[in-house]
Amino acid sequence: AAGEALSGPQHLLQQAESMLHEEMANMITRDAVLFPVKGAKPPKKAPPEMDVSLEELKSAADMLEEELHTFSQAAGGELSAEAAVKAALEDGSVKQFVFLPSAKRFVDSRLMGKKERAEAAKHQFEMIDANQQKELKRVKKLEEKMERLLGGYTTKARQALLHIRKLTEERETVAIETEVFETLRAREEKAIETRVEELQEQVEREKNRNKKLQNRFKEVQKTVELLNGKLQ
Repeated sequence: AAGEALSGPQHLLQQAESMLHEEMANMITRDAVLFPVKGAKPPKKAPPEMDVSLEELKSAADMLEEELHTFSQAAGGELSAEAAVKAALEDGSVKQFVFLPSAKRFVDSRLMGKKERAEAAKHQFEMIDANQQKELKRVKKLEEKMERLLGGYTTKARQALLHIRKLTEERETVAIETEVFETLRAREEKAIETRVEELQEQVEREKNRNKKLQNRFKEVQKTVELLNGKLQ
């Protein structure tokens, strides 16, 4: 009896959860048909829409309001209830629903067998691959468009780079030649100073030699005059 008392509420909760998941899957599938996402293949047929009266909707809203109030009080207040709702949204429950091509709708993965999970995974891979191929084509078109728009500028930029490289090489060559000429100039200036000193020394030697020769000539001239005077 205790086991039946425990299994009863658990069964009801599981049934309610399954109904909720099924309703969410139907809503997602119906939205995918009525409002298809660009690039994604929508299901061929939307699930039938439930015919619910306004009175039933109002009654359900009142029941949800009462349930939320009870949950809030049991959770310790409004802030705790908001934290619990946030945790429920962040725990990845939405990721449990996957699209099953054979069923043409979204299904709770926990209720699927290995074959259905493999089928859903294959479909998800194909969708991702198709989207990737589409993005690659779009990127390629954008690259071609940018190449057409910027082709002239790219050519000019390439030519400018070549010209800059050529000028840089010429500048390096001129810098090397200038350095060589500066070295040669310094050596020539040093050599000129040395040659000037040598020439000045030669001039001084010639001056001294000429001075000696003039003195010698004067002495010889005096001797000749003296001899001429004695001969007369």
